[in-house]
Amino acid sequence: MPLWGVKNVKKPANFRSSVPGITPASAFLIGVVMFAVTGCANADPFLKWPWSKSSGPKDSAGLKSSQQWISADDQVAQAELDEAKRLFDAKDFENAQDRYHSFLRKYRSKKIPQPMTEDALFYEAEAMWQQKNNREAAPSFRNYIKTFPNGRYANFTNQRMFQIADYWLQ
Repeated sequence: MPLWGVKNVKKPANFRSSVPGITPASAFLIGVVMFAVTGCANADPFLKWPWSKSSGPKDSAGLKSSQQWISADDQVAQAELDEAKRLFDAKDFENAQDRYHSFLRKYRSKKIPQPMTEDALFYEAEAMWQQKNNREAAPSFRNYIKTFPNGRYANFTNQRMFQIADYWLQ
């Protein structure tokens, strides 16, 4: 009688293993050893292989609020971004736009955290829009959407682009 709709199939009399001399138990043991050696399983969390990556830098360059290690360069970049945001919040949009633009130019080829780049792209375009500079704001908003299609400011950016298009159609 089949169990759960599966029939029992018997091996033919002349069936041989693909590797002679390897029993199923030894094949299983070889598999477990290979699994453990490649690092897929680590039974001892205190066992550190010489080639394994460390969990963080040896010196404390700094911590972000999310407890992620950030480098000294990232801290400098974050300070520049905070200064530009302070200008933006003080409604000094012209100087804020210049700061965001210089930030993006300075850190274009450097590896900085993605949220910093996202903030700089968005707030540069928003500063242009706040100054009623739609001719420059539209390509900047488009650049943001192209770079971060599902970013934190994507919906707001699409609204701004619609407002610019609506303004031009009037």
